[in-house]
Amino acid sequence: MGFVVLIIMVLNKRMIDRRQLIEKIEAIRLIKQQYIYHTYLEELAGKNCELCALPLNPYGIYLNNKQAICIQCFNDYINTKDYLDNLEIFETRVSRTNKLADNFSASLKTYGQNIDIDLINKLFKDLSLAEIEQMVGFPKSFGSFDYGIEAGRWKLENLLVEIWFKKQVCTKVTLI
Repeated sequence: MGFVVLIIMVLNKRMIDRRQLIEKIEAIRLIKQQYIYHTYLEELAGKNCELCALPLNPYGIYLNNKQAICIQCFNDYINTKDYLDNLEIFETRVSRTNKLADNFSASLKTYGQNIDIDLINKLFKDLSLAEIEQMVGFPKSFGSFDYGIEAGRWKLENLLVEIWFKKQVCTKVTLI
């Protein structure tokens, strides 16, 4: 008698509490002069940005004594006159990604390895490496090439995919 092990892939979706995020942004905007740009802070590698909650890149961080913010959030929400348009773009992007993640999970459950590559491309295209790692974990292997081009291999349930990046933003996904 054999056992059947069913492994269901869980995609980590992001949730946004708009009210809380606006409160954080407004509080930081009041003291933005206290934030100093650092070109390298190894001790903050792997810690999360106070606003977007993605892992900080140690090669560019705005920091005060207690909080660290990634460059993109600082530019999009703190160092701009009106950040509400940028916040709406961020919310729409997260909502779209979550919906595609649900569709992808349902397809994996229904079709297994016979999944449409277009769905995978829609899910990951234009997401940053940090967003993809937050959603599906770290790659099994990762390599860097000239001109800011990188590629990593991930195992998504029974699918092996290669995700290509240009300057740490996904450009395409291929099945292996």
